[in-house]
Amino acid sequence: MKKNFRRVTMAYLILLSATLGAVLYAGIVVAPVTFHTEQWLGDAALSQFQEGLIMTQNFVRLSYLVTFTVIAVALYEGYKYKKFERDNLTLVAAFLVIATGLMFGFYYIPDIVNMQLAGEEMT
Repeated sequence: MKKNFRRVTMAYLILLSATLGAVLYAGIVVAPVTFHTEQWLGDAALSQFQEGLIMTQNFVRLSYLVTFTVIAVALYEGYKYKKFERDNLTLVAAFLVIATGLMFGFYYIPDIVNMQLAGEEMT
């Protein structure tokens, strides 16, 4: 059982780091390139609304990974808590991951999608 739990822990850490990398990449690389297409294409090929539509789709797809990661964090840290392997710093960090991940996926993304559906005048 201990060997299997080590594998689960490794997969958990890889998932956390992959999610962090995807979030950072979306914010550092994808957003500036998407919202400044005139710098990359030479002229204003897309309107700001069209750029927003592209970025919305990126965020919607990223929210799937974030939601999956939130579920994995809740299960893993809940199991560790049940086994009395408690650490206050880890519990606070897990709470922050779960809270911010749920806010991203279930509060901000639906608002962004609704604004996009309302049309160019809304955004």
